[in-house]
Formats: sequence, C-alpha cells, structure tokens
Amino acid sequence: MGAQKPRQHKIVDWDAFPRIRKEDQTKYETLQDLLDRLKTDVAAASKTVEAPLNIHADGRQTRESDLRQEIQFKQDGASNDSIDD
Repeated sequence: MGAQKPRQHKIVDWDAFPRIRKEDQTKYETLQDLLDRLKTDVAAASKTVEAPLNIHADGRQTRESDLRQEIQFKQDGASNDSIDD
C-alpha cells in the first residue's frame, strides 16, 4: 500500500467572521444577495488545514478536550485568537 495523504479539514475562524461582517455596510435588495455575501465572508474567515493520519481519539476524548479548552477560555476571559492565518 502507498502512503496515504493527510486528511484536509476546513476550519472557520468564528472570531474573525464578525470582524469581516462589520466591514460590510451594503444594503441588500434580496435575501439571496445577502446569503451570497455571507458565503463569501465565511470563505474569507476559513482556512484548510491538514491533519496527520496517525491521530486516534474517540468522540468522548475529543469532547472532553473541547470542554476543557472552552472552560479555560472563559476563565481567562480570552477569545479563540490562537488560530493562525
């Protein structure tokens, strides 16, 4: 068997999204125009990252890790600005 490629994941930086939206002062004439712009803004706040294939974690471990990180952010009064562009 050949070497497998790392898995790619699309990550949205939801802390950056409101900053991007705040710049938009357009008055939209249709809902479709607004939805198209929102899709563009989500794409602008997104990036693709590669994950190594040899990572193993079950759903419970992943959820516990997410909860610990969320609690730490709340205790520190910080936002998730640690995602690199």
